[in-house]
Amino acid sequence: MTVTNTGDTAGKDVMELYAQSPYTDYDKRNAVEKASVNLVGYGKTSELKPGTSETVRITFGKDQLKAYDYKGAKTYILDAGQYRFTAAIDSNQAVNNILADKGKTVADGMTSEGDKTMVASWTPENTDVDTTTFASDSTTGKAISNLFDAASDPEVAYLSRSDWTGTFPKHYGESSGEINTWGNEINCKDSDGNNASCTWKKTASTKLIKQLEGNDSGTTVDKDSIMDTPTFGKKNGLKVSDMRGLAYDDAQWDKILDELTEDDYNQLIYFSGFGIHGRREEGHFGRRGTRTYLHENLQETQEGAGSDY
Repeated sequence: MTVTNTGDTAGKDVMELYAQSPYTDYDKRNAVEKASVNLVGYGKTSELKPGTSETVRITFGKDQLKAYDYKGAKTYILDAGQYRFTAAIDSNQAVNNILADKGKTVADGMTSEGDKTMVASWTPENTDVDTTTFASDSTTGKAISNLFDAASDPEVAYLSRSDWTGTFPKHYGESSGEINTWGNEINCKDSDGNNASCTWKKTASTKLIKQLEGNDSGTTVDKDSIMDTPTFGKKNGLKVSDMRGLAYDDAQWDKILDELTEDDYNQLIYFSGFGIHGRREEGHFGRRGTRTYLHENLQETQEGAGSDY
């Protein structure tokens, strides 16, 4: 790209290059989400005096045009179709340039007129979606695929470019009438009758309150079928520092867990995570009494821990 300083003061400028990938029927069916444009490269001029020009060369890789398909191919794909590229000062101008290249104007909802002369296009050789070119890591050669399919809930409607209106998140509740100091959309009136932003509220049902106040864990296991008798507060004389270097399945872990009291376990269950305060009791560390916690945190703290831990 040739950049000319048309002003009356010397200066530098940054050139940005954007790409738009085709958004195909395949993408819509398989929830392949894409931005309207992506920044794929940029370059900076040297200091240009008024009236002088400089050619800036920007390069980028074909792999920057790939998209992830977690439903169909379950790997990176390269769509067939026309790819458009444009230089622009920001993504908004890039979108307008490309829309102009497609024959659109401000009458179609553009924020401003675009410059179609700034747009170039390229069509890859594949006439159908390419599911193999980027399906493996270019450095290690290992296959790239989904690892956490179970984390995707089929009952959840995810926000999708294919249907902005139908999938856009909806508020769970109603306006509370209390002014929201963080700010969101206009959803109420203030004391002077002006449009304002209020917090949202949801009144809990009697059923939900009962669940929140109850102790039902939801398990299907009959408690009377559990025959193990836990050991609490046993005086085994162990400290966390005694566990350094032991394997995860070493029998001594059971001995230090036996030192934990019922209250230690209640802390774990009721508060969980980092809401539990560490305690020093009778020479042992009684925080979050689980083998995994002790084993992992021993590795993290052993360098700085004193002999009492």
